[in-house]
Amino acid sequence: MTIDADKYYCNQKFWWLVVNLENQEISSCSSATPQRIDLNWIKEQPGQLFNDPIFQHERKLMLDNKPVSSCAASCLKPETQGISSRRILWEGNKRTHTNITATPEILNIVLGSDCNMTCIYCCKYYSSAWYHDVKNKSYTVEIDGDRYKKNSRDIILDKLSQKDLKKSTSRDILISEILQLYQKPSLQKVQFGGGEPFLYLDLDKIVQAIPSNITIEIMSGLGVNPSRFDKEVAKLPKNTKILISAENTGAAYEFSRFGNTWSRFLENIEILKKHKIEYSFRATVSNVTLPGLLDFVEYANRIPITFQPCTDPDFLSINVLDPVTKDWVRQNLTDFPEFVVQSIDAEPTQTQIDNLKIYLNEFANRRQLDLSFLPESFISWAGIESQQQNEI
Repeated sequence: MTIDADKYYCNQKFWWLVVNLENQEISSCSSATPQRIDLNWIKEQPGQLFNDPIFQHERKLMLDNKPVSSCAASCLKPETQGISSRRILWEGNKRTHTNITATPEILNIVLGSDCNMTCIYCCKYYSSAWYHDVKNKSYTVEIDGDRYKKNSRDIILDKLSQKDLKKSTSRDILISEILQLYQKPSLQKVQFGGGEPFLYLDLDKIVQAIPSNITIEIMSGLGVNPSRFDKEVAKLPKNTKILISAENTGAAYEFSRFGNTWSRFLENIEILKKHKIEYSFRATVSNVTLPGLLDFVEYANRIPITFQPCTDPDFLSINVLDPVTKDWVRQNLTDFPEFVVQSIDAEPTQTQIDNLKIYLNEFANRRQLDLSFLPESFISWAGIESQQQNEI
């Protein structure tokens, strides 16, 4: 992996904005650590959400080729380990923007955390199902932060319904700000994420307010009752694109995307076809999903797939693999995305291996899941409990 002289620069800081309506947070690019929105500042500076003092300071640091803390976990740390980051994969290290005052080209709206699924790499920040998993008992992995632990703010949000959140003054301020961003000449695309966007009561209203010249993308795990999904899809403009989160099939899919079934996934795909809604796949490649990735590629056939590496939590990174599985990957390198080739040889730390063992055992035991779909060598190497085991 080659990194140019701009070791810390990333052009995504200058054109990508994520707004989380539920948590009242913003971040530049979907991988950056979010920050709380200063609502008082926004009231005084309407339409300038993308140019708050923190964002401008971060852009100045990048132009001076200095590290930015919000990029540390998702990009800078993996790069020091020889692992391809989002910054490198998206060519963010190329200097394309140099003004610390910027306007967004992509707006990613996180409607909230309502979600029926507990995807393997996800956490309570983006899934209410994940929150309920950690609500009574924390995971015992040794990592920074509280993604697998309950905090006082979680308890407050847990008591609020969607209707309560919709009535809040702060949400009204942010919706007003979003409507102003829709009018920015630079804006090319609006993405909706969550949680699961198709569980939100006002999705269609927010979507329908988008000017017709802007691309609309909705990110979904398809973990929605097909009857509801059919009704919600029917309300969408025909130019809407659905970005489906998936990277495995069958039992491997049901493990990594727990909360949905493979059969319901396929049923909701048919609903998209019925309504003639364009869709593609977004595959998050981790050490758990890598062994079954080629089966999913075969299933997808000609439907486009965008691959992205899992770097957070770091114990699910694709380099945290046993030697036998790594050899199998090397033998089939031409079939895998380039970042797998670039990252597979990086040696995992003992902490990553220890956390992987703890996490997978706890994740599987809480859901009474069998890990036999994973390679036997991987299971043995990580010390994972399993009733049955498979060889690649």
